Amino acid sequence: MEEIIYNTLFGLSTSFWFAISVRFLLSCVNCLLGVIRAYASEVASEEYHALCLSVVSTSRGIGLIIGPAIGGYLAQLSIFSAELSYISLCYWGSHCMLVAA
Repeated sequence: MEEIIYNTLFGLSTSFWFAISVRFLLSCVNCLLGVIRAYASEVASEEYHALCLSVVSTSRGIGLIIGPAIGGYLAQLSIFSAELSYISLCYWGSHCMLVAA
């Protein structure tokens, strides 16, 4: 639930430092990475632990690169109005997180 609030606050940010602060708080409350790593270690056999943990780290890194790239592309689309383009993307992203939870 906190992730939804911080993601929406990030969309409402008006300054660079507020955006950085909200992203920092979002990273602090995100506990999914530890759960995913524990699950990957439990599911895979012992010989594949290193492979599973590297796949988790690699997919997180790819998501951190591709996610903002997609967001930047969608923010430039002329379908959205100029004032609501970024906040609408954060709003719908928060709703997707809510549905996934």
